[in-house]
Formats: sequence, structure tokens, C-alpha cells
Amino acid sequence: MRILIAVDLTDNDAEDYAGRAARWAAGMGGVVDLMFVDEAADQNPWIGDGQLRSMMSTHYDTWHQGVRDRLSRLLVEVVPEDVRGEAHVVRGRPASVLLERSADYDALIVGNRATTGLARLAHGVVAERVMRQAAKPVLVIPRS
Repeated sequence: MRILIAVDLTDNDAEDYAGRAARWAAGMGGVVDLMFVDEAADQNPWIGDGQLRSMMSTHYDTWHQGVRDRLSRLLVEVVPEDVRGEAHVVRGRPASVLLERSADYDALIVGNRATTGLARLAHGVVAERVMRQAAKPVLVIPRS
């Protein structure tokens, strides 16, 4: 069994959430991978100025390497060695990437924070979309 845990490293509770998700995944057995989906600034359509996108991209590589390092550390720190898989940082829209990549897994674990109003509109609801559209079992773990 292969299990994918989607981790949002931009949230303050990423480590706590990943630890709780890893405990669930380890209980199910199989191999556990962590994935962070990076919505890079140079891919965001609302930044219309090409020069601004380019300038932002010059700082992106350093940030991206830090994200890869953090996710790799998280994998080692929270996923038990006997079920530890890989850490993946993928660029794109989170729900779309998770749905696409779900074909490679037997189950997915995503986090969800209770949001309403503008926060829900601004951040979208990745967990809800994945849960509704995935062809695989999805476990939604509440975020703090």
C-alpha cells in the first residue's frame, strides 16, 4: 500500500499536522510519501507583469531549496523508518496536482482547516476538492 500525505509547509502547524498524519498512515501500513505542492509566484496568473514575475523568480530558487530540505527533514522526523517513502515538492495548483498524483497511491491524507467567508474564498478548499474528486480513499485530518 502506498499513502500520500499532502503537507502545506506555509502553515505554522505543518510539523504537528504531518506527525499526526504520519501516525495514521503508519497504522495503515505500506509506504508513506510526503508532498508539498508549490504554487510558485511565476505561475500565478494574477501577477501580470513579466518583469515582476522574473524578479520574484530570482529569489524562488533559494526558497524552493529550503522547502525541499524542510520536507526531507520532516519525512525523517515524523514518518517511521519502516514505512518511510520519499519527499516530493511539486509545482502547480495543489488540488489539481494531488488529484493527478493520486493515481500512484492507494490512499491520500490531506489537512483541512475550518474556514468561512473571505478566508475560504482566498485560500480555496483543497481538501474538499480532493475528497470529492479523488478516485482513492481520502482521510481528512483537521488542522489547528
